Amino acid sequence: MTPSAAQAAQRAKHQAALAALAVERYTQDAAVDSGLQKLWRALQERSALSSKMLEIAPMIDFAATADFDLERFTALEQALPAELLAESHAWLEHFLGQEGEKEPYTIGSKGAVLPETLADSGVYRPGDCVYLSAERAKMLPSEDAPKALPTPEEMEASVRPAISQDDSFPVSGFLVR
Repeated sequence: MTPSAAQAAQRAKHQAALAALAVERYTQDAAVDSGLQKLWRALQERSALSSKMLEIAPMIDFAATADFDLERFTALEQALPAELLAESHAWLEHFLGQEGEKEPYTIGSKGAVLPETLADSGVYRPGDCVYLSAERAKMLPSEDAPKALPTPEEMEASVRPAISQDDSFPVSGFLVR
């Protein structure tokens, strides 16, 4: 089904809005990442202060079992994700279809359905030749083993029965009709 001009215009408007929201969300991801980096620094500074406290405590005869509140922030520090902004940037490029290099791939006999992005429906029919990033190519089903191209001799042998010797003649070693 081919959309009407009005439907196509409406779709383009929605695609532009979706792209703008994805970019805006990336900006928010950058703010979240900045906050996480500040939190990481604060936790590292707290840990450094705790280490200094542990160095000084024995000098004034604190018991080795004294409570210096060392473990309370450990779970928080272990739960914090790292590299959020890099992952957000990679997702945004993927969603907008701006990933780096793309290579051609031929879709196997059963077709393929990959996650949809703004740049690509992700629905492919058998035999489609598509350009995909290495990451998206990893998502392709591998039901078909890659097939080597036939040699020139095999190609010639496959069409030889259709060529009669009566209506062909040799040119540079090849039969021509």
